Amino acid sequence: MSKSFTSQVEYLSGKGDGVVVCEDGHTYFVPGSWPGDVIVFRVDQTPNENEKFGYASLEEIITPSPERVIPKCKYQGHEVGKCGGCPWMIGNYSSQLKHKEYRVKYLLEKSQLVTGATSLDQIVPSPKKYGYRNRCQIKCDGEIVGFVSAKSNKIVQIDECIVLNEKTSNLLMNATAKAWQAKTTHAVNYIDLDETMNDSEIFLNKKRAFAQGNNDQNEFMKTWIKNALSKIENKTSILELFAGSGNFTEVISKCSFETIFAAEANGPGIKKLIQKNIPKVKPIAMDLYRKTNFNNLPPKAFEVSTLLVDPPRDGLGASKNIIPLLSKLNTIVYISCNPETFVKDLRFIKTQGFTLKYIAPIDMFPHTHHVELLSILTNVQISPNNCLARQEIQR
Repeated sequence: MSKSFTSQVEYLSGKGDGVVVCEDGHTYFVPGSWPGDVIVFRVDQTPNENEKFGYASLEEIITPSPERVIPKCKYQGHEVGKCGGCPWMIGNYSSQLKHKEYRVKYLLEKSQLVTGATSLDQIVPSPKKYGYRNRCQIKCDGEIVGFVSAKSNKIVQIDECIVLNEKTSNLLMNATAKAWQAKTTHAVNYIDLDETMNDSEIFLNKKRAFAQGNNDQNEFMKTWIKNALSKIENKTSILELFAGSGNFTEVISKCSFETIFAAEANGPGIKKLIQKNIPKVKPIAMDLYRKTNFNNLPPKAFEVSTLLVDPPRDGLGASKNIIPLLSKLNTIVYISCNPETFVKDLRFIKTQGFTLKYIAPIDMFPHTHHVELLSILTNVQISPNNCLARQEIQR
């Protein structure tokens, strides 16, 4: 039989769960808890001999954290039957930012990748805490349409989402009002929604091109990229990996580079990029997670002096192996949506003679544990002015 214990939540895990140290000598992840809470929790899984953490369920909050707030969303919750999309809505926004910033600093210091020459900036808050998301994915099983409960396949029927912007929220209401009968063998189907589409484009299991989910923060990042690239002296050519549909490619095209090689996997993203016909851009369709596909790159792409990457949460994967092949490379602009894989990639990049010069966390998704990173790495001696400071940008 599972035992229950009482303890105070110490901090948050990399995936956003509260962490408690138990009187049984073990440490547990407790979803739904927040640092400073005094809670009663039930042990679900004790750590094995080679594991540092176990798993537990929140039973009662005896004393709530001073940072805890009542979620504004009626569907929010960590239990099965509740929407698991915004688990951090239980903490006030200033504490969310604090814990995201701490997570980034902790990972960098633990990995010993920060040097005295590294400029580590403060986290950039999202101007909007609600009504900011321009895209989402809902699930459908043929009867219920909605979001999924945390750590389960349970669909939660919903009729609104307060973190979506007005256009995407209207699409959501129209999508959930329809009687979907899937003509597929999938038990659970998905529906991608984003602000660039209309109701007639709502279909089951049709992938939409990736887009940054927060318009305000996307504009901040584009301004940051433009300023960062403007300080680079050698602008003969640049290679962009994970270019998507050209969100950042359009910015790069305005930064005086003679040639821009923009690589993206086959799919809706690269098709949109080609259709844009951006001046000086050479789109390249290739699987960036297969090392052998480097042969798809033209010879001139291996002579670039600047590399810009914006990989998915899995990180660079096999694409990082192109770095040793770029003999003239001296600057890497790395945009990450996962600090853990960023640190993993950084260890490899460091072995290639690069130093982390600048990094800043960006809060792309309030009420979640997700955090974006903007960073500059270089293998040449550059002045501090070449590292963009956050205060240089005014919204």
